Amino acid sequence: MADLQYSTDNGSTYHTLYSFRISKGDAGVHVIANVTARMRAVVTTFQLRVKQSSSFSGTDSQAWALDNFAVLGSGPQYIEGDFDSTTSCNFLAQTGTVKPFQSSGNALTFSGNATSSVGHFATSVPVHVPHVSTVTSPAGVLFEENFEPVPSIPGTYWASIQGGKIALPDCGSIDSFGTGLAAVFTLAGSRYIQTKPLDLTNAETLSFKIKIGGEGGCESAESGEDVVVEYQSSGSSLFVEMKRLNYNAYASSTSVVVSLPVGVRAASTVLRWRQLSNSGSQFDEWAIDNIRVTDVVPVTAATTIFSEHFDTAPTTPGLKWQSIRGGSFATPDCGSIAASGLSSRAAFFSGTGTRSITTQPLDLSGAR
Repeated sequence: MADLQYSTDNGSTYHTLYSFRISKGDAGVHVIANVTARMRAVVTTFQLRVKQSSSFSGTDSQAWALDNFAVLGSGPQYIEGDFDSTTSCNFLAQTGTVKPFQSSGNALTFSGNATSSVGHFATSVPVHVPHVSTVTSPAGVLFEENFEPVPSIPGTYWASIQGGKIALPDCGSIDSFGTGLAAVFTLAGSRYIQTKPLDLTNAETLSFKIKIGGEGGCESAESGEDVVVEYQSSGSSLFVEMKRLNYNAYASSTSVVVSLPVGVRAASTVLRWRQLSNSGSQFDEWAIDNIRVTDVVPVTAATTIFSEHFDTAPTTPGLKWQSIRGGSFATPDCGSIAASGLSSRAAFFSGTGTRSITTQPLDLSGAR
């Protein structure tokens, strides 16, 4: 399993934005995750982390790689890592090596067991993800269900459940809180649980716990018996898949966080968890619990107070800058750190002694 994480406190605390599975032999996993309002800070650090696994034997056949990492805005890119240069200025720390990978050019490549206690990882330089000047209301929970007490189905929030019931899982626990009740699916035929239309206009994140077969004596699921998370927009008869949960990746109770796509954010959206197939009663059992949908933080537009791209080498002292010491305005020796389409010039420091750059006094009274 791999986690795409972010930090807004200089790496002291990381929060998981998106989790996904890397399977042996995959041609590649293209991950797209939405930047949420909570990530919009003066600087945000991103980290890709693959949990430690004994399956890494150190051979290239079991290696994995990171490439084409970008944070995109309505304007230019904030960071981009294609590793065309063998030295990347965009990543502060990693357990891998930049080198050619398969036929796709250079990539940040990992193999073998990681020496780090957290597994293999790559941590970006701090990125300025433009923040907003005013927060008009706090984030909250739009929908929540832990099946305690047992809800009526159909009822206020749930439209139907098929091939399952609200009960204690037959094999192994999914919930470490309360009585342990969950939506448990063990019967033959179709297996799903579906909400009534929900107002998810400001929805940002869906989270839940899931267990598919595996530990505790459950019969293990087989290929093709994945569980999918789907949504149905108002006025549509079709369900759209937004997350697929691999049949053999959730043998123990696992927390899943999904960054909701734009299509979900509507006044009347139905959510559904569904198993694609099963081998009959008491086979390929699965259960879900602790479902929660949280909202986005309404914000106003940002106003830029100060910016500098160094496209044209500034004068020091000058309008914006008092001084630069131990450096110059030039292209870094280890590749460009500029956004795509902009000059590669930066404030680059390589001299001896003190290294600093100082602005002229700025009016930051309206900064947030």
